[in-house]
Amino acid sequence: MNTPLPCPELQTERLYLQPIQEADANGLWTLWSSKDFAQMAGIEPAQSITDIDANISYFKTLNGSGFYYKWAIKDKQTLEFLGEFELYPLKPQIRPWGEWGVGFSLTPRRWREGLMTEALSCVLTHAFSQLHAIRIKADVHLYNKASLALLQKMGFIQEGVQRSKLQVGTQIHDMLLLSLTPNDFAQQNSQNE
Repeated sequence: MNTPLPCPELQTERLYLQPIQEADANGLWTLWSSKDFAQMAGIEPAQSITDIDANISYFKTLNGSGFYYKWAIKDKQTLEFLGEFELYPLKPQIRPWGEWGVGFSLTPRRWREGLMTEALSCVLTHAFSQLHAIRIKADVHLYNKASLALLQKMGFIQEGVQRSKLQVGTQIHDMLLLSLTPNDFAQQNSQNE
């Protein structure tokens, strides 16, 4: 049985994906405290920087265990915090881990620059080549058209609607379920070349 490895550093042409650290607190605070962003991401807006610090501490523990990966997305030129990315096994109690989930967010002022396409491609390549994933799933809010378009561009296939998938405050939301296999990803990459 393979031993879980700590969260690795990854990079693309324009981005660093680094395991989340305390230095990323202000970037996460800016992202997660925005009501508009929180609604799109399906989370409660962060109430204090202390909440962010507690989350980072928890993510660092998970990153070190190899049971979950949480990256800060940073601009290679400026080292500016741009967003976050997560990759996690769906059934951590059963190994080898075949099915993984992804989640991501990017600061709105950097949308439509192709940055998340780069980050997602990098993480998917890592998941299929290094973690030997056989399936990656993504949950998307019904109204999150940008994330849905990005996932479909990368080869994800919509499988259906998950009823009452997420509760945020007192509201319960349905979410779209999408998945990607290594063959889907390879086929999409060959079409993009």
